[in-house]
Amino acid sequence: MRKPNDGKLVSLEEHHPSLKEQRRQKSRRRLFIYLAVFFVLIGLVIYFQSPLSHIRSIETSGSQFTEKQVIKEESGARIGTNIWEMDRNVIKNNVEKLPAIQEAEVTRSGPATVNIDVTEYEKVAYTQAEGAYAPVLENGYALADDVDSELPADAPLLQNFENEDRLEAFAEELGKLGEGVTNRISEVYFDPSENEEDNITLYMNDGLEVRSSVSGFSEYMSSYPSIARNIDAGQNGVLYMMRAPYFEAADTGDGSEEENEGTQEMPEESFIEGNDTPEGAESGAADGEENDSANEAQQ
Repeated sequence: MRKPNDGKLVSLEEHHPSLKEQRRQKSRRRLFIYLAVFFVLIGLVIYFQSPLSHIRSIETSGSQFTEKQVIKEESGARIGTNIWEMDRNVIKNNVEKLPAIQEAEVTRSGPATVNIDVTEYEKVAYTQAEGAYAPVLENGYALADDVDSELPADAPLLQNFENEDRLEAFAEELGKLGEGVTNRISEVYFDPSENEEDNITLYMNDGLEVRSSVSGFSEYMSSYPSIARNIDAGQNGVLYMMRAPYFEAADTGDGSEEENEGTQEMPEESFIEGNDTPEGAESGAADGEENDSANEAQQ
């Protein structure tokens, strides 16, 4: 039998104690979340205002011709400044203004380190000034601070390229050409004429003399290996590497066959050998034979 409650109301929590415990747990969790957010915000404020958020190290990589200290100074990034206020695009643009730098990538690592990774232009040639040899990059920039008293053998020497526009254009063409042909070139002389302002003369490591032009140089010289293979090592003359390559034999002055051959066109695929008879000569010989036969018949 139930006892009367004398008119008193019994709360649901008293009737179900587990509900009261659940509400207490929810209140504790809510308070914990509020406190956690509060302390995180306080921690962030302290972090951003303290030296912990400042740049403590600037690292560079990928440079061969540009000193690391120069990259750091020109980047605009400074030790002691807030790393989160750093504008990576500004640093990238600053570094890429350096003459030898082709591309730069800026990243953050760790809590306070800035990494600057650069890609430099390739070295394609050397130029001579005051008895020293300076590397020339594929953008035409000559590294005056990185000179050598002796000429290295890993790239051709450029002569008479006082015109900076011509030097830049030719360096770009060398960069397109590739090492397979570039390594065959010993020296290049800028040799303009009244009619051809772009003319250049090349002296190859295999002994050949080549004439070409700055404009279209990489396209014209791409077939050089296959053409050069068909020229006798002892044959003197000039190889013209233009849109239609041809070989002009030297005038020896002794009436030799080499002198009589003259200019020979050289298709890129089927090279005309120096000993082949020109078509004009063949037709002339045939006509001569016909005339001789006719004269004999009349007699």
